[in-house]
Amino acid sequence: MLKSLWLLLCYRAWRLFHRDAGEVAAGRKRSPKWPAVRIAYLRENAACEVTGDTTDVDVHHIIPFNVRPDLELDPRNLIALSNKPITAHFLFGHLLDWKSNNPAVREDAAIWRLKVQHRRIMRVVDKLLKLGSPGPKPVKHRKGKSGKEGSHHGGKKA
Repeated sequence: MLKSLWLLLCYRAWRLFHRDAGEVAAGRKRSPKWPAVRIAYLRENAACEVTGDTTDVDVHHIIPFNVRPDLELDPRNLIALSNKPITAHFLFGHLLDWKSNNPAVREDAAIWRLKVQHRRIMRVVDKLLKLGSPGPKPVKHRKGKSGKEGSHHGGKKA
């Protein structure tokens, strides 16, 4: 229930700030060339740079175009981020606040992409690291009927 509510809130917040060409976003009118630049960028960068997902991917401006309008159409200022399940766009691009931006989004995306790709390896490494910690105590042998250690079955010690 909470997850569904969270996803709905993320989606509605995203829709409030997601604008097409000619619409006003963050106090600035988008360039009429924006739709073509966006489509071209997504053709070349079809996967989310965090998750690798290829569905519901959108283009994020690293430096918001309302801050630097001259970079609105510059591909070096763009990054492909997924809008699901919990949006990489919202999480990495805006740091959970639509009014903020993350200038280190490329570096963060690269780090998390590696973590996503190698999560199985990380699980194995975690298990190996846990093996280095003190393990269970050694089992002590009980004394058997004969009173000798290791003869709990009543037989002779091998």
